[in-house]
Amino acid sequence: MEQSTHNVHHLALMVSNLLLFFGIAGVAVPLLQRLRMSPVLAYLLCGVAIGPFGLAALTEAYPWLS
Repeated sequence: MEQSTHNVHHLALMVSNLLLFFGIAGVAVPLLQRLRMSPVLAYLLCGVAIGPFGLAALTEAYPWLS
């Protein structure tokens, strides 16, 4: 039973991370396209912002970011 609970928690965490990435990318891609920049750059910037050295670095100071 404990393994099943762990798998459900892991799946929920993964889905929430994907939704966060797609939400931020949904804003960044059109914004950078309007500035005539590549959408690939927007995806890279989203990954940097969400990654361990972006917003994740602030989770100790702001627990609501985790």
